[in-house]
Amino acid sequence: MARWGGAFSPLIVGAMLRAFDSPTWRNAVHGTFLEHTAPWRFSFWASGLLGVVWVVLFWPFFRDNPADKKTVNAAELDLINRGRAHVPANSGTATLRHSDASHDLSPNVFRHLFTSPSLWAFAVLYLCVSFGWSFFASWIPRFFKDVQGVTFDRSEWLTTFPLFFGGLSCLVGGALCDCLVKRTGRKRFFRTLFPVAGYTVAAIAFVSLRWVHTPVQAAVLCCVIATASDFGQGANWSSIVDIGGRFAGTALGLVNTVGNLGHFVQPPLGQWVFHTFGWNALFIVYAAAFCVAASMWLFINPDRPFYPESPQPAARGFEPVPASR
Repeated sequence: MARWGGAFSPLIVGAMLRAFDSPTWRNAVHGTFLEHTAPWRFSFWASGLLGVVWVVLFWPFFRDNPADKKTVNAAELDLINRGRAHVPANSGTATLRHSDASHDLSPNVFRHLFTSPSLWAFAVLYLCVSFGWSFFASWIPRFFKDVQGVTFDRSEWLTTFPLFFGGLSCLVGGALCDCLVKRTGRKRFFRTLFPVAGYTVAAIAFVSLRWVHTPVQAAVLCCVIATASDFGQGANWSSIVDIGGRFAGTALGLVNTVGNLGHFVQPPLGQWVFHTFGWNALFIVYAAAFCVAASMWLFINPDRPFYPESPQPAARGFEPVPASR
């Protein structure tokens, strides 16, 4: 869903820019302090307001403890609480609680966290993937404009399709990987195959951008890059959860923190490469980032939790639970 939010942003923001630059809107704010405000500022304010509205609507439905939600039935609670201690609440429903105090984070946990080869390999992997994926959040409109001759207002759909197909790839890749792991039991093999194959294809497609001649060809290759780079997302995240065990949230936090540095590094480094060497060199740098990401799977073992006492999550899927008792 996050990918699709980014996918449809060019269409939504483009529509807002045209609306806030229309004669109707300009007449509405004529004579006010907003009269000379740029359309992009209005679009930013509108986006922020939509975010506030979403938070207000989301608040009644979000609970830290599923037992606090009136819509959760006993069968669902049984599934959620399975393997954990049940503590009766005042309302008569079961409350989630860790089975013992050893779940609390300790310096020993952080020592294993910061010395885990698998987690640091994942951190570098996501740093490189974030760097490469940033092309779709920064350079792609300019690429279509400068190289393919498509203006910003006409490239909205061309920049939407890659992230849309990337979102689909996350779902398909994750479901297919789970299916193959359950059927064969070869978790490490298929968890490795999906992201490595995806990042390799993305790297090849990035290098191939230098030989496209039409906007359609460029759009197709951009879709290939996004689809391939997201093909192993399900395998990646499920492996981090396996390695993290009961400290999966902490493991994900480490990987995500380091990984997001890719978005931080990309703008200045990308600008330097582009202004010094041009588009082709920029594509090669992005391709190299995906190759490094693929190589990190040499150091990742999803069968080995980073903390010795951390139990592995169940490998099988959820068992069906009756709708009611």
